[in-house]
Amino acid sequence: MQSIPLHPKTGKAAGIDLGIECFAAVSNGERVENPKHYRAAESELKRAQRTVARRKNKRSNRRRKAINILARKHLHIKRQRADFHHKTALDVIRRYDHITIEDLNVCGMVRNHHLAKSISDAGWNQFVRILTSKLRMLAEVILVNPAYTSQDCSQCGSRVRKSLALREHRCINCGFVAHRDHNAAINIQRGHGFGDGLRSPCEPRRIPHYSRSSGLVGEVSIKGIIGRVHSDF
Repeated sequence: MQSIPLHPKTGKAAGIDLGIECFAAVSNGERVENPKHYRAAESELKRAQRTVARRKNKRSNRRRKAINILARKHLHIKRQRADFHHKTALDVIRRYDHITIEDLNVCGMVRNHHLAKSISDAGWNQFVRILTSKLRMLAEVILVNPAYTSQDCSQCGSRVRKSLALREHRCINCGFVAHRDHNAAINIQRGHGFGDGLRSPCEPRRIPHYSRSSGLVGEVSIKGIIGRVHSDF
């Protein structure tokens, strides 16, 4: 694992909502844009795949060369994505001591054929795995139930149903208006219990962490939390 310099505690907490258009929305209003590495290289990958398909002789050197070129392109995308995840995770843990994030069932979500490619391109599982690995050494991370984090108002708790296409949260009860990802990030943070005590749909699940001074805190295994991760996406 990459060595991370120890930093003074900040005393700050943040909720993070992972998405497709915006990779991560933070409860303080900040946004991390999604670089969409696979989408950016998709036309180039298709061209390389067509070259492989034209090489009919499976034993030919030309086919093996075409396959190697395609494999290198996929490897480059994988490394780009991992580099982005590592840098984003490092930026987060250097700024916050307590991070709350959704416990997403990515394996179930990719069954939606309309979103599967975009979800895989974002690589949420890999990012959460990297983030939790780093945070166990420096801070604390909580995974919360993602149910209704985008639907419930983060200010009054009213459920405001909206389709995925509707990107703005507008509460008819209290009048609060925000981007739906920002509203969800606030709900996620409050599921950790670091908000102002307003109602939240989130049920927190704690991951053990190593404190900066005293070592391991807690005894709950993280295997059950990250055990579903079987692909780097």
